Amino acid sequence: MTLPQTVSEFNAISDKDSRLAIEIALQLRPINEVLQTYDISRTELAAKLRSSHFQSMVKQAKSVWGSDLSAKERIRLKAQVLVEDSILEVFKVIHNSENAIPAKLDAFKQLARVAEVDQPDKSKNEAGSRFTVSINLGEAAKNVVIEGESTSA
Repeated sequence: MTLPQTVSEFNAISDKDSRLAIEIALQLRPINEVLQTYDISRTELAAKLRSSHFQSMVKQAKSVWGSDLSAKERIRLKAQVLVEDSILEVFKVIHNSENAIPAKLDAFKQLARVAEVDQPDKSKNEAGSRFTVSINLGEAAKNVVIEGESTSA
C-alpha cells in the first residue's frame, strides 16, 4: 500500500495540498517547518483544516500510515517524504559556484540515484534463472532433457 502521489490519486485541490495533507498526517516535522516549506500561515492552515475535502485527505493519509505496514514500509514512506523535501537543497549544492567540483558531482550522483536515472530498469534487463528438467522414462526409453530460462511475469 502506498500513499497517493498526485492530485488525481488523492482527488486533491492541488499537489501542494496533497503533500501538505500527508505532512500533517505523518507529523514528521515541527509545524513551523511545514508552514515554511509550503509557504502558508497558521491561519491558512486552519482554514484548510476546516475544509471537509482537506480533512478527508488527512484522514486518508493517516489510515494508510496506520494500516498494517511493517516498520520497514513506514521507514521507507518517511524517507520518501524527506527525500522529496531535500531535492531542492541538493539542486542548490550542484549549482552553487562556491562548491568544489567533487562536491557538485557527488550531489549530482546522489540526485541521479534518487531519480533512478543511473540504473537500468532491473525488471526488464535481468536474465532469469537457468534451469534443467530431466525426465527419466526408464532404461528402454531415451531420457528427455528440457533446458530453459525463467522469466519474471
